[in-house]
Amino acid sequence: MSKLKLFCFPFAGGSASYFSSWQKLFDDSIEVHSIELKGRGRRVNETHYTDFDDLVEDVFERIRLKIGASDYALFGHSMGALISFRLYHKIVENELPLPNHLFLSGKAAPQIFREDVKIYHKLDDETFKKEIIELGGTSKVLFENKDLHNLFLPILKNDFRICEENLFDASAKPIDKDITIFVGREDDILSEQVIGWEEQTLRRCNIHVFNGGHFFINNNLDQITQIIKQSLQSKT
Repeated sequence: MSKLKLFCFPFAGGSASYFSSWQKLFDDSIEVHSIELKGRGRRVNETHYTDFDDLVEDVFERIRLKIGASDYALFGHSMGALISFRLYHKIVENELPLPNHLFLSGKAAPQIFREDVKIYHKLDDETFKKEIIELGGTSKVLFENKDLHNLFLPILKNDFRICEENLFDASAKPIDKDITIFVGREDDILSEQVIGWEEQTLRRCNIHVFNGGHFFINNNLDQITQIIKQSLQSKT
């Protein structure tokens, strides 16, 4: 019996290495595939994405040959959740087998627009770095080391830019699979933006709220992976 593949997509500035410890948290029935994006990790020398469509096309090409042989699911945190959402629709367009489940973490429903939303990529570098550190998940060391700073800052700013310039396609049909939403209680996401995910699926929308801010995932990993495991086991 083939293992169910769990494709994992990182937050802005994140790399595949973030998920390096995940496999040991799952049993042998789930195989973690952490997807490396351009400009980081083993793809550090590749040029940055021009826009979010470019990112989705790249990710789609990297997984398309892996999704026909066995069941699979998608997980993403923050930018990774948007990747998972957009990738699902790309898979639908190409008439390929659909994922069993989508796990979307730390991201507001895409159809709900906030006029007070902060546009990070337009901030000057110093303000941008301060705001990113306050979000959590990014060590000051990355900005204090000159070499790391020069490598990491352009990647991070470009990730924010393509996310913030991404437009919601109101014509896209809702997801025809169950989805699970993870959110931090202290994150800057309104309750209506969380509940709004219910409009994006024809099936069940499970919402789990954890203590913490935008990177609540770091302190609740055992519980989150347990929920993922139980959700996927119920479908096999």
